[in-house]
Amino acid sequence: MRLPNRHPDDIPAIQPNELVTETRTTDTEQFIRQVLIDNPAKGFELLFRRYYSVMHSQATRLVYSRTIADDIVSDVFLYIWQKQAYQHVETSYRAYLMASVRHAALAHLRRELTSEPLSHVATDSMISTLLTAEQVLQYDELSLQIDAAIRNLPAQCQRVYVLSRTESRTNAEIALRLQISIRTVEAHLYKAMRTLKAIVLDA
Repeated sequence: MRLPNRHPDDIPAIQPNELVTETRTTDTEQFIRQVLIDNPAKGFELLFRRYYSVMHSQATRLVYSRTIADDIVSDVFLYIWQKQAYQHVETSYRAYLMASVRHAALAHLRRELTSEPLSHVATDSMISTLLTAEQVLQYDELSLQIDAAIRNLPAQCQRVYVLSRTESRTNAEIALRLQISIRTVEAHLYKAMRTLKAIVLDA
């Protein structure tokens, strides 16, 4: 299946009346569920367009890179499509997808910070397992800890990390922009990643 464009229109802002919003969300999910039954490809496209933005925001909060978040969300959708996992979702699609992207983002961080490969079995479990309410709170806390850790880095170290992650700059580009050596850039990135590793591996 060819996935739709990765940057669909933003989801409309939350309405003041939460009950109205919840009802509309439920109605939308019921509609998507029916379309998935009648026309899986069309229903999956609707699912993608409905939840891509919020999933991407969640992944970005954890991995601190829009580019990596884009890959994570796309991988989650691709896995769900290939395994037809959408047929077995008993909770809301939103809850299932948000749980999946949190699992995937954390798995990516652990793999990146420890250089350990992620097995196929781990990938299946990572995406197919729903989070409990307690785990959702743990992931939210982890996101806050990551944000705080980055804000507390020395100013130059923080600038190097943000340029590397959010703007995908190379070490040479960062060195030129900040007028420092490539070796200094590498040292700052090492310090930042070591700080994050301590947080992620404890999660």
